[in-house]
Amino acid sequence: MRVGLAPAALLIIVLGAVTATAAEHPSLAKARALYNALDFDGAIAAAELARVDPASADAASLVAARARLERHRLRNGDAADLTAARDALTKIRITALSPRDQLDLLVGLGQALYLGDSFGAAAELFDVAWRRATSLSALSDRERSMLLDWWANAVDREAQAVVAPRRT
Repeated sequence: MRVGLAPAALLIIVLGAVTATAAEHPSLAKARALYNALDFDGAIAAAELARVDPASADAASLVAARARLERHRLRNGDAADLTAARDALTKIRITALSPRDQLDLLVGLGQALYLGDSFGAAAELFDVAWRRATSLSALSDRERSMLLDWWANAVDREAQAVVAPRRT
């Protein structure tokens, strides 16, 4: 009888671990929702609360950094937001992120490069993100369109910087 209990006990432990890792800090869930609602100030505040939980710290830093990038973009270049976003993005441990968050990190790094006028490098990161998104089937049609737009703009801006004879 005890032999039959071992697989059942193992299954309970595995399912418990999946449930424990699947649940995210309530403030992180709120930060994501606020980011998606375009409330970037609220998203940053909620993400800062979620950073106290070590299991959510990297994902929360990612949400806050992406919100700062959007604030920078919308506020016509607030340098403090771009600097804070870059600093946060470089400290995030990619291994601590879910596959979807890893994709968002690539996009965030690409946006930070683009907003810093490093268009070629940004285009490369957007291309990597595009390939990863395709393999994961992780993006909605709207998100896929936005990523394609970021990539196309980065390629265009990089091409504009090259002298006319080399563009072709």
